[in-house]
Formats: sequence, C-alpha cells, structure tokens
Amino acid sequence: MADQEKYICPVCNKTFKYSKNLTVQCPQCKIDLLDMDISIEDWEALSPKEKRAKIDDLNARRTELLYLDRIHKRLRTISRWVVFFGVLFVISIIVVSFNTCGSMK
Repeated sequence: MADQEKYICPVCNKTFKYSKNLTVQCPQCKIDLLDMDISIEDWEALSPKEKRAKIDDLNARRTELLYLDRIHKRLRTISRWVVFFGVLFVISIIVVSFNTCGSMK
C-alpha cells in the first residue's frame, strides 16, 4: 500500500487509489485522472475538512493550468502564422528578384 497514491477525476471530483506513476481513467467519466501527489497514508490521516481543502486547491491549480494552456496554444498559433508569413515573404522576395534579374537581360 506504500506504493499507492490518490488520484482525482477532474470532472466528478471522485478520488481513487492506484499505483504511482500510472495514467488511469475515471471509470464513470472515462477521462484521465489527476495525480493528487499524496500517499494513501497521508490522505487517510487528513480530516474531511482538510481533504475538501486539498481537492479545492487542486481544482484551483487545474483552472490556472487550463488558462496557461490556452495562452500557450494561442502563442503557438501566432508563432506558426509568423513563420508562415515569414517564409511566404522570403519566397516572394526570391521570385521578385528572379523576375527582375530575368528582365534585365
């Protein structure tokens, strides 16, 4: 039991215990569980109020991570557009220079 940790479903907030370092899904929601980073022994030692506080803290951190993930995706999209238009600009410069060199002959 020492090698087990507590996991939580981000949708239904139910907690489960599984072996460490697993990627497991909620049996009800069918989405990946989040590792609560707490051993079973430590979880059992918490009072119901402390358990609720731990779950609320995880939910707050998850919200922050989702916000940061959205920002990351937007920045990645912007950088891809910048690269696309940069490449397009370089290609257009090359085409114009070839056309200019060809008309000088």
